[in-house]
Amino acid sequence: MRQPADARSQSRAFTLVELLVVIGIIAVLIGVLLPTLGRARESANRTQCLSNIRQLGLSFVMYCNDNQGWLPRAAPYSGGTGRPERDEDWIWWQQASTNLANAPNRDIFGSPVLRYLGTRTPRTLTPTKTDYGDPRQAILRCPSDTIQGHPTATGSEPDGPYNYSYVLNNLMQSDGSTTPPNRPTYVPKDSSGNPLPLATKLSKVRKASTKVLLFEEDAPTIDDGGGNPISGANLLSVRHDKTAKLPDKSGVNPLYNGNCKGNVAFCDGHAEYVPRSLVNDPKKINAAILPFY
Repeated sequence: MRQPADARSQSRAFTLVELLVVIGIIAVLIGVLLPTLGRARESANRTQCLSNIRQLGLSFVMYCNDNQGWLPRAAPYSGGTGRPERDEDWIWWQQASTNLANAPNRDIFGSPVLRYLGTRTPRTLTPTKTDYGDPRQAILRCPSDTIQGHPTATGSEPDGPYNYSYVLNNLMQSDGSTTPPNRPTYVPKDSSGNPLPLATKLSKVRKASTKVLLFEEDAPTIDDGGGNPISGANLLSVRHDKTAKLPDKSGVNPLYNGNCKGNVAFCDGHAEYVPRSLVNDPKKINAAILPFY
């Protein structure tokens, strides 16, 4: 015998209590799964970041092989007329200048090392905008780097913000643009205030597999394509390390989060996930960042 329609509908209905229980179970599952998914995503980002910097390290090796061993320049902010942009800057990052006369905007694809990553140098160089959807630019950015924390240079630094994640160790470059040669003002100095010698050529670097070439820089200190690892001026980013304490005290205490790790590329082209203390130790000038030790 068939049940009346209203009886059948009553037998299929959920009570309010049952609905609340189901919603509660779903909420608990989401609460359990979200941290796991977040850690998995960050682990994937760390792996992608390491891959990016490894590819960049290998592109430097190929650049040096094609240029009689000479390293590119570290691509510092221009500082107006006193420190102009140069063709051998490893990355042509200036894309939002506040003074086009002293610091013209540049075509990122003119950067000399990008051609070794499969990017063709344009016949006509045209100022470009930052576009992480373009894989040619995406390799220059860690996927966990929001860029929002990068400082915007003002006054004597008209180049605009540095919208990428990786920097060249200032000691692993060649720059003969100053007098005496290879002593530009932005090169790290020793305890007596004397500029440390630059590598100039990759072939001059001793124990290349242990010397830091490139590193992912901490967002609060990254303002150009060069990194000064001495005295905490430019810190290794530890954004991938879940044990890092936030906010990161960049520029205050270089060894804050000193045992936490970040991504670097070495002078032989390989990349590793290493402690910040390897790059930024205020108690000594690390052998890992010196060309000739």
